[in-house]
Amino acid sequence: MGKPITSQIQPELLARENTVYSVCVPLAQFKRLAKLLNDTQGDFTAECRFSAFDANTKVSGQWQAELSLVCQRCLKPIAFKVDVPFQLICVESEVEANELSDELEPVILDDERKIHIVDLFEDDIILQLPDVARHEEGDSDCTVGKMEFGKLPDTIKSEKRNPFEALEALKKDLKN
Repeated sequence: MGKPITSQIQPELLARENTVYSVCVPLAQFKRLAKLLNDTQGDFTAECRFSAFDANTKVSGQWQAELSLVCQRCLKPIAFKVDVPFQLICVESEVEANELSDELEPVILDDERKIHIVDLFEDDIILQLPDVARHEEGDSDCTVGKMEFGKLPDTIKSEKRNPFEALEALKKDLKN
């Protein structure tokens, strides 16, 4: 386990000593993510290793969070656990980011060559969210009853019309 980290870091300095840091950020600090969650209780945690990578700095490690989402089937809260490895390359500009190979994930530093921890991870957390949050099939927490929106009159139920009646009538008209 590494040392606790401040909210802003200068990756280049940390890479000189191959520093390992532990990150613990309340989910409420991720403003864009907070809008997508049921509630912002809990923390985002990560273990970050800083090292040199060619002329840049590499930040790698593993992050975890338990996010509270709303099941779109039953509209009850659902706990969504994520545990994701990451590897980021620090660059100074968009141009440098575009020059990296497709396998490398860039993160752009600010004018002081620093980055805010929330900015470092927020997009990655959002990308891990499911398109449609829902409980697993057969989960007892997700009980959706039979959906009925009123009763049909008995006359409608008993009348079964052939959908091809109009075509049959048209065919008879063409023969005549």
